[in-house]
Amino acid sequence: MSVKDNLQYQIAKEVTWGTGVTATTKLMGVQDGRIIPEVTAELLQAMLGSYQPGLNTVIKAQAGAGYVEQFLTYEDASYGLEGMCGIATPSGAGPYVRAGAAPNASVITPRIFSYYKGEGSNVYRLLGALVLRYTLTIESKQGENSQTVKERMDFIGKTADANGTLAALSDRSVTPVMGDDLVIYLDAWGGTIGTTALIPVAFKVELQLFPNWVLYPNLGSLSAAGYEMQKWVTAQNTLKVSMRLDSTSKGYLDSILAASAVWERQMRLKFTNGTNICQYDFAGFAPESPEVFDDNDGVLMLDFTLQGKYNSTLGNFFKYSNTNGVSALP
Repeated sequence: MSVKDNLQYQIAKEVTWGTGVTATTKLMGVQDGRIIPEVTAELLQAMLGSYQPGLNTVIKAQAGAGYVEQFLTYEDASYGLEGMCGIATPSGAGPYVRAGAAPNASVITPRIFSYYKGEGSNVYRLLGALVLRYTLTIESKQGENSQTVKERMDFIGKTADANGTLAALSDRSVTPVMGDDLVIYLDAWGGTIGTTALIPVAFKVELQLFPNWVLYPNLGSLSAAGYEMQKWVTAQNTLKVSMRLDSTSKGYLDSILAASAVWERQMRLKFTNGTNICQYDFAGFAPESPEVFDDNDGVLMLDFTLQGKYNSTLGNFFKYSNTNGVSALP
C-alpha cells in the first residue's frame, strides 16, 4: 500500500518530446505535486430507432498535466527557468552562471521533462512535460516560518501513465533561497535596472510567468504531435508587490493616481547567499490603480501589480541570472 510520506519526485531532461527517459534528478524541496492523466472518451450518437443513448464508445484523446510546489533552492532554480526561456549554457568555472530571457523573435529549445511521482513499485509519470506557468512567491508574516521562497511549476504534457520507475537517486545538498537574502530594486522605465534599492518594507512579492505553450493534434494518434510557443500574454505575466505605505511608497501611489502618464517601472529581485545568486528582472506597467489605505493586520499597505511590457533598455520584459556551484544540470 502506498504511503504518502514515502513519495518522492524525480525528473529528467528529454531528448525527444514525449519519449520518456530515466530520471536523473531527485527534487529536494517538494511540498506538494500532482500528475494529472487526461484520457477522455465519448459515446457516439447514432439514429438506431431507439431512445437509448447510444452503442459505441471511443477514446478521444490522451494527454497529461501536473504541477510541483517546492521551496526554491539556488542549485535547482534553473530547471523551471530553462523550461520557459530555453536551455542555458553556463559560464564561469565554479560558481557557474546561467542566464536567460523570455524569447523575442527566435524559436527556443526549452528544457522538457519526464516527471515521476511515486514510491516503491507505485510510480506514475508525465512525459513531454512543458512548464506552462511558473510562480515565485515570497511572503513574510509575523510569527510564521514564511521567509522561505516558494516555487511552483505547472506542466502540460504529451501523456501521463502508470509505466514509471523511480531511479536510485541520493539526496543532494541544496541551499534554500530565503526572503532575508532578497534585495528589491525599483527603477525608472528609462533607467538602469538594479540601481535603486526599494526602501519601503515589503511584505509579499509574487512573480508569475506564462510562456503560453500550446499542443497541436495529429490524425493517426490520440496524443498531440508536438508543441509550439505563442505570444506571452501580458495579463498572465505579472509582478505583484505588497509594501508598507510610507513617504516613499506614497509617492508611487500618488504618481499612479495622477494619471498624467502610465506608471511604468523596472524591478529586480536579487537573492544572494555567499556566491549563490538568483536574480529576476521584470519590466512592466500598472494596468490599474491600487487601493488607498489598504492594510495588513493594521499596517497600512500599498499593493500594486505590474504587467509585463517590452523595455528597450532591458531588451526584454523578463530576464534572469542564476549563479551556483552546479557545473551541469543533471
